Amino acid sequence: MKKQLLVLGFLGYALGINAQCFSDISSGNYFNFGIKPNGTLWGWGSNMAAGQLGDGTQTDKWTPTQITATADWQKVICGPYDTFAIKTNGTMWCTGDNSTGQLGIGSTVSYLNTFTQMGTDTNWTQVSASNGFTIALKSNGTLWGWGQNDSYQMGNGTCCSNRLSPGQIGTDTDWSIIETAGIVRTALAIKSNGTLWGWGGNSTGLVGPSNVGSRQYPTQLRPETDWATISAGTGHALALKTNGTLWGWGAGGQGQAGDTFPAAYFRDTPVQVGTNTNWVYIGTGYSTSYGI
Repeated sequence: MKKQLLVLGFLGYALGINAQCFSDISSGNYFNFGIKPNGTLWGWGSNMAAGQLGDGTQTDKWTPTQITATADWQKVICGPYDTFAIKTNGTMWCTGDNSTGQLGIGSTVSYLNTFTQMGTDTNWTQVSASNGFTIALKSNGTLWGWGQNDSYQMGNGTCCSNRLSPGQIGTDTDWSIIETAGIVRTALAIKSNGTLWGWGGNSTGLVGPSNVGSRQYPTQLRPETDWATISAGTGHALALKTNGTLWGWGAGGQGQAGDTFPAAYFRDTPVQVGTNTNWVYIGTGYSTSYGI
């Protein structure tokens, strides 16, 4: 699901604490993480399900709490009940739910409640955590996946065994942006040439028409070469083009795809939302969408 990247002053006074500034923030199911400009990692909210706050307990945190003593965190990304963080040295760390191998630690242990390094690689740059599976990018432009694979989420043509450690998806080295949708088990990505790709489950039309049950490999979804960024919710997606236009597709029953006809079950191809050409940021929730 979409990493909700914001630069904000946290409204801590409402909680009776001092205001706090974060340079990166992400939300899972009932919990949140943030990284401060000094590189420290903070978490708050629900922690009982799987130790997703990574502080060695399964106790909820009512206010932002520093999770580790180190100050070298660069990015944090929350899944539904798991959390990934990348350090400035390019290493990947994880905590929380591992019921389908989505932490990528090569183990069937059901969960971790402390941040644990995933493998030994030092060139991770992006990660997107969904419901049961995870995909990530390395600095060399390669694409990787692990976790649940019951809808070809791993993009390698196989189904349906879980993958317990990262495996490369294809051989291309020009991937630049990745996103995962929630319960529909879909992955989306943009390449450095501005093309839009998708694979995995297709129950809401994110990767093709209704006669396509799933995409077994990353498949180019549109001919255009001007896609700039994407954001995926539970079953819908938004995208921006380089010309500042906004596009939506997938589930639309609550109008989350920005469709003129929100009662439609889904749109199986991106449709422009309005006519404005000055969109600069997009975000998606469960069945909601946001833009600046």
